Amino acid sequence: MPSIAVWLLAKNITVVTVTPQTVGADGTLTGATAIPLVAKLRDIDDELEEQTEEINPITSGRLNNVPIAQGYRCAIEFLGVNDGGDPDPMMTAWLTYSIYKIAYTIGTGGSAKVKTIYGCRARKSFKTNGKGAPQLRFEILCVDVGATDFVTFA
Repeated sequence: MPSIAVWLLAKNITVVTVTPQTVGADGTLTGATAIPLVAKLRDIDDELEEQTEEINPITSGRLNNVPIAQGYRCAIEFLGVNDGGDPDPMMTAWLTYSIYKIAYTIGTGGSAKVKTIYGCRARKSFKTNGKGAPQLRFEILCVDVGATDFVTFA
């Protein structure tokens, strides 16, 4: 029987959740109720950033960029659907929390991996042209929750 490869169907993002985080007095993060978004997802924009400093002697005519820090930014865009629930769950979370964990699963079966990113709220937008579902966008910027786990991909 003929079949189309799963990766050609663009069904490789299988889970997307945003979990607001409460920050304890000692800095410990505790997750609140996760907000599932995979059914409404339109876009994930996930970028690793390397901060560098150009260090060289004045006698050199070449750039020498030295990595000094790493960071992440992640934006998700999803549909604001009037399905009886909160039509803009990220606005509700925005009013209460500053730190978030975004986790999404890439792939299926034995090749699936989960990317987890911690960040502080950066931007939130709501746009519509009056037709169809509104488009909501939520962006976070990296926070340092530990050198080995501010972003994981396993």
